[in-house]
Amino acid sequence: MARTLTAAELRGAFSRFATGVTVVTYEVEGEPRGFTVNSFTSVSLDPPLALVSVARTAAAASRLAGARFAINVLSEDQEALALQFCGRQQDDLEIGWRMTPGQAPELDDVVAAYQCSGWQVVSAGDHDLHVAEVLSVRVEPEKSPLLFINGKFVTAATGFLLAG
Repeated sequence: MARTLTAAELRGAFSRFATGVTVVTYEVEGEPRGFTVNSFTSVSLDPPLALVSVARTAAAASRLAGARFAINVLSEDQEALALQFCGRQQDDLEIGWRMTPGQAPELDDVVAAYQCSGWQVVSAGDHDLHVAEVLSVRVEPEKSPLLFINGKFVTAATGFLLAG
């Protein structure tokens, strides 16, 4: 008989897969807000769709359904932003916002930013999968992404050397 897999074992196994680090940003009463997400993926090119997985208990989870939001891929020097937007206050951090009328707020100096419109929400266990139509993109090709593996932030150049 197979033993039951624990949440800690599964989390540990999932952590062995390197992911990019994103911050999903949106607006509440004219003020920019955001939260860190490492569960982001492309879904379709036709129509252009992307997906973010959000814990149903997250305060922002209900704000994305059918709404405009941006997915910001953080650059290797933006670890403080990742921490700030996952609830770990970073003293003296200045957040650079790009505010464009009719669009979701974006972060400055990111590798890429995807302007999205909520398309479909799929309930999956303790998370909601927010599938969004990608309306436009901004890419900074000279920037390298911030990665996350084994519970650590790493860069693409040194990621697998540091993660071991």
